[in-house]
This record gives sequence, C-alpha cells and structure tokens, in this order.
Amino acid sequence: MIDGRNAVPKISSNSCSSLHEHIGRRIAEQKSGFPDALLAKGQTVYMCGSADASIYVIERGLVKTSMYSREGKEHLVAIHADGEVFGEQCLVSDERLETATAMAETVVWRIPRDRFMAVMAEQGLLADFVKCLTARLLDQRQVATELVTLESEQRLATTLLRLSDKFGKRRGDRILIGQRFTQEELSRMMGTTRSRVGYFLKRFRRIGLINENSHGLIEVNRERTVDYVNLHV
Repeated sequence: MIDGRNAVPKISSNSCSSLHEHIGRRIAEQKSGFPDALLAKGQTVYMCGSADASIYVIERGLVKTSMYSREGKEHLVAIHADGEVFGEQCLVSDERLETATAMAETVVWRIPRDRFMAVMAEQGLLADFVKCLTARLLDQRQVATELVTLESEQRLATTLLRLSDKFGKRRGDRILIGQRFTQEELSRMMGTTRSRVGYFLKRFRRIGLINENSHGLIEVNRERTVDYVNLHV
C-alpha cells in the first residue's frame, strides 16, 4: 500500500534549491558581464516561436512559462521564483516552444547558453544541473499524469500542495502560500474553468483543507489535503 504522506511529490528538491543558490551567487559575482532586464507585470521575457539562445536567472520576482493550444487556450507549465533558472529548452532548440511572462515586477539576467554551461563547468555544477532538470521533468510528467487520471477537484488539491511546497511558510498546522494566485491562474495550471476552481475552493474551505487570510493568501492544511487526495485516487 502507498504511504499517503508520500504519495504527493514536492515540487522542488533540495538539490534544485542548492543549485539555484550556487548559480545566484556566481551570477552576482559577474553581474556586470550579463545583461539584466526589469520587467513589469505582464511583460514577456520571450514568446513561443521566437529565436532565443539564452538561459535566464531570476534576481527577484516571478515568471510563468505557458504553452498554447491551437485554439489559443493557455496552459500554465511552471512558475519560477527568486534565484531560479528557466529557459533551458534552448539547450536543444533555438526556437521557443513556450512563452515566459512576468507575473510581478521582475528582474532577470540573460545568459548566453554557451556561457551558462561554461559557468556550470567552472563551478562543478553540471551534475547538479542535470539532476535539477531531471527533477523538473519528473514533476511535469507527474502533472501530465494527473491531468488524465485525477478529477479536476483532486487536481486543484495537488496544485495547491505544489504551490505550498514551493512558496509555503508554515503557520502552525497550516502552510501559507506566500504568493497570491488568481482563480484564473489556478485554472490554467490544472486545466479547468475558473468557475469550477471557485466552487472547489469554497468546498475546500468548508471541509477544512484551506482558508484565506485577510490579504487573500491561501493557507493549506497539508496533512488533511494529502489524505484527501489519496482517499480519492
């Protein structure tokens, strides 16, 4: 039998966090050598279909990467925060398959891929970088599996668990998600409508899985939510 406490994977591993810290320190030492950009909320870093051979590091802020269906429907692939690397797809193709957009005022460093890989080699971080990319790939595969195996209500619960792992701060028996996400953004993460997200959030509050503070931030009871997901798998 699967242990319910371990059935829902965390969104990021310790190796990834350590790698981000190493990269951030190394980039900071050479900041004058890499161009940076201040992005307003809603401004794009790069667009799907554009040619771009750079990898990006977030100095501060929040960036989402999205892919679009033929009908133009957005699917939010990932959210990246302070110190994180994104845009690594350029290692296999110059043409972007996704769009990266700032979700808040954000500062990013743009690093040519050859220089980025040289920094990784100089710092002995290539193995850790591969581990980080593998962890990211496995997480995205888990999300894709959930899209076809879980009902939308359970997908919202697992989405909240991932956000609490990534942005969470423990408050007693609850974890405060330190970033505010709209119902529209949540719906794009889990592949359903905004109205259904609103309905499920009300239900989750009623049964004690979550609550919201005065700033509109969600607090998740992780233990209850994990039990809830595994009960319905």
